[in-house]
Amino acid sequence: MKHLKGLGLLLISNLLIGIALYVAFLILAYGILPMFGIDLRASATGMILLYALILGFGGAFISLASAPIRRSIPPQVLSRIPFGNRMAAKPR
Repeated sequence: MKHLKGLGLLLISNLLIGIALYVAFLILAYGILPMFGIDLRASATGMILLYALILGFGGAFISLASAPIRRSIPPQVLSRIPFGNRMAAKPR
């Protein structure tokens, strides 16, 4: 049940972000940018936003699916992985 709640929140948040990006795109493409001589109305259609939404959902699902794997790895193993600032951190 907990996984279904997380999946539902993931879907709702991704859809709301996609809708917000689409509204921002419409305002820019049809309202603001034509005033400055930039015309995106014919070249950039909703297909670009659909593609971005599909890629965003894919990344979110991969992140959600890898969360149990990350939780199962002990912190001592993660401290030995040379990634970013973890290389400078000393094990306790």
